[in-house]
Amino acid sequence: MRALALEYLAGHWDSYWFLTTNFITYHPAEETEGVKYSYTKYKYYFIDQDFDQTWGIGMDQQFDPLNFPKKSYKDYVNLDWANLNNDSYDSHTRVIVDKLIGCDSQDRDATCTTRTFFESHLKSIVQHIFNPVALGGRIDAYKERLRPEVIWDTEEVVRQHVGTKKLYDFKVSDFDGNIETGNYLGSLVYWGLKDWIKERADSVCNEFGFKYDEVALTPETADMYEAQDIQPDKEFDTEDNKFSNIKSTDDTNNLSKSDGMMIKPTLLLSSAFVLIISLIFNLF
Repeated sequence: MRALALEYLAGHWDSYWFLTTNFITYHPAEETEGVKYSYTKYKYYFIDQDFDQTWGIGMDQQFDPLNFPKKSYKDYVNLDWANLNNDSYDSHTRVIVDKLIGCDSQDRDATCTTRTFFESHLKSIVQHIFNPVALGGRIDAYKERLRPEVIWDTEEVVRQHVGTKKLYDFKVSDFDGNIETGNYLGSLVYWGLKDWIKERADSVCNEFGFKYDEVALTPETADMYEAQDIQPDKEFDTEDNKFSNIKSTDDTNNLSKSDGMMIKPTLLLSSAFVLIISLIFNLF
């Protein structure tokens, strides 16, 4: 459920949900119990891969990339995907999405335990991680770290071969501009990193009626509070947010460019950064 939430948040169209590509599922024998065809325990693991096509990069028009960050996840449940993607190799359905998130129902607002579980993860990720406060400082830190390499790659290195097609002849100005927004002179995409994150976070917050944290967490401040346990049969309570009481200080919570690189991220935060770094290196 966390993986699918991140697919939706980052617009990871080149994976299971939107194209049934770049994912694996497996069930380890040591975690299987019972006899064949009558298992009492049969656990699957779901793993996403190939995160370069995110934040609207390469997204076809059937997904409406200009408005994608503003749309509800419910807009992408119970669709005929083979027809939508005009791809005879694609499946017509998304079994995991339609049955677990869509409650195996055509009712857009149907309720079930697995949908509640998905929405709880979605709200938790946006409230604490996938928002401009939590990711903004970290992106700035990666920008500071990577910018000298981008300058070397785009302005200083002597090429042994110069291509004739200049469609993707990116400059350091593209690197600087597209981190903030897709709306800059010479942009070839609809969105940047930060404006996509803000639009997506605002959209989820508006849909479910909550606010994301005003101050970014660090491992030190997060350890001061007990995170809300997400259970399949219990809706995530966005009001029960003890993290919102954290006060901003120069020493702990302001994600300056130098501090941002020193903070050890959580597993989900690491996943978000993998998406970001994959996207940056896909462009440059």
